[in-house]
Order: sequence, then structure tokens, then C-alpha cells
Amino acid sequence: MANSGQDDFLNDPLKIAGALAGGAFLFSPLGRPILHGASRLALTGLGLYAAGKAAGKAADAFMDFAEFSDNDRETDTEGEEELLE
Repeated sequence: MANSGQDDFLNDPLKIAGALAGGAFLFSPLGRPILHGASRLALTGLGLYAAGKAAGKAADAFMDFAEFSDNDRETDTEGEEELLE
């Protein structure tokens, strides 16, 4: 059976120590601004994504409405031409 990447990580104490030290640093007073900034970036990106999706749906709805209105105008003008003759 071949070793997976996770087995290699768990068998290397230096990698485990580095991961623990990195996690501890993020929750230390020096690492808090980094963690705070990363969460702000993630929330900003999520907000921009949601706003883009909402704008896209609004544009699609507007285009559907515009096509519907164009179809109504064509039908209305056909009826008016018959009345004028």
C-alpha cells in the first residue's frame, strides 16, 4: 500500500511542530491582525460575490421584462393597423 500525503505529514514531527506553531501564532497577540485581516478579506469577497449575483439576476429579469414588453408592442401595433384600415 502506498503512503498517502497525510501519512507523510503525520509521520514527520517537524511538520507537525510547524503547523502547531503557526496555529499558535495566529491566535497570539501578534497574529491577531493577520487573522482579522484574512477574515475581512473573506467576508468582503463573499459580499462582492453576492452583490454580483444579485445584479446579474436583476439584469436578467430586466431583459426578460424588456423582451416581454417588445412582444406586447408588436401585438398591439398589429391590432391598431387593422383598426385603422
